[in-house]
Amino acid sequence: MTRAEWVEWDTRPTTPPAAVRLITIDAGNHREVASLRTHASQERFVAPVSHSFGDALCPPLVEGAPMVPWLRAAEADGGMVGFVMLARPSDVHPEPYLWRLLVDRRHQRRGVGRRILDLVVDECRALGAESLVTSWREGKGTPAPFYEHYGFRTTGRRLDGETEARLAFEDA
Repeated sequence: MTRAEWVEWDTRPTTPPAAVRLITIDAGNHREVASLRTHASQERFVAPVSHSFGDALCPPLVEGAPMVPWLRAAEADGGMVGFVMLARPSDVHPEPYLWRLLVDRRHQRRGVGRRILDLVVDECRALGAESLVTSWREGKGTPAPFYEHYGFRTTGRRLDGETEARLAFEDA
């Protein structure tokens, strides 16, 4: 870590933000969003934002149909603090899938991830969904405790080697 990085880390906010909101990613902010980084210990669990941009541009086929990406930046304290990407419901994929969630390393442990999930659940409910699915890799540092504490319950299924979990909105 360089001295400038250390100063930035040492002076980062540590209290919960007054508000978190999801905003559209556009030509004016995409570079700032792409610069968001997770903590080094989490890099094997969370894809970089640039990778997510590529997945959104060329969505993978699941059960013969492309996933329908919905991506937003999370803003708080006057700047970007996170990134989220869903696969929206479709005829082939009726249940929304939390594809990516990244809270920038400088804003972790402030309740930002939970606030982002609250907003994502609101979005899914507005779409008429009754649940949300996600998945994670197992191992030291896995995001499983975060999701389980929020209310996700494992389904017993594996998706591309990851543990699948579902949040039923009546439980949320």
